[in-house]
Amino acid sequence: MQTLVSIGRAGAACALLTGAALAAAEPVVRPGSSWLLELIRSSTFDFGRYTLTFDGVAQTFVHSPDGSVTMTVSESQTDLGGGRAAIDLTLDFAGGDPFSFSSMVGIGFGVNSLAGAGDGLDLTTPVALTAALVTSLTDSGQQQIFDAMPDYTRLNAAANWNGGLFDASNWLGIGTWNGIGVRQITMHFETQALNPVSSPGTAALVALGLMTLVAARRQA
Repeated sequence: MQTLVSIGRAGAACALLTGAALAAAEPVVRPGSSWLLELIRSSTFDFGRYTLTFDGVAQTFVHSPDGSVTMTVSESQTDLGGGRAAIDLTLDFAGGDPFSFSSMVGIGFGVNSLAGAGDGLDLTTPVALTAALVTSLTDSGQQQIFDAMPDYTRLNAAANWNGGLFDASNWLGIGTWNGIGVRQITMHFETQALNPVSSPGTAALVALGLMTLVAARRQA
């Protein structure tokens, strides 16, 4: 019975130490880095271009030429464990429907546009994009979800995600969201690390846990 107790305590210590190491994993998007959001505001390809900082602080811009519509952009990222992460970009609109005209809803970042090259999310490590969902919410509470992964897969031959939507020359266009009273657009991405490498600190903590387990067995 004493042997089982000793091994159980060693295993618990190993789990706690490993968990602490994973909690300190480096975020996928570099905090404080800049990225450029582009929205098509009319059928004449009038781009709204906004330089943002990925820092978790919401930023508000006037989005319509007459100043009636404002847009607040916020972003977050979550460590899902196992080299996986979630990145969420949220656009909240106030003062009216920003896409009330007869054209598609166009969104892009990290792309080349009529106004020049864009700036994508600054990634800290090579990752593969495993999910890309774009959701709209209307003032009546209607929600529509667009799965952008098929388009991303078709447009990107490289295994690693470049931090953009989608590539160097293509942005996302949805032709059914205009004129429905859009109040919020959320972009949800999930990534998987391509070359997960344990940091020296992580390896040391895991080794310490294993050594404790071996010591417990020897004492038995």
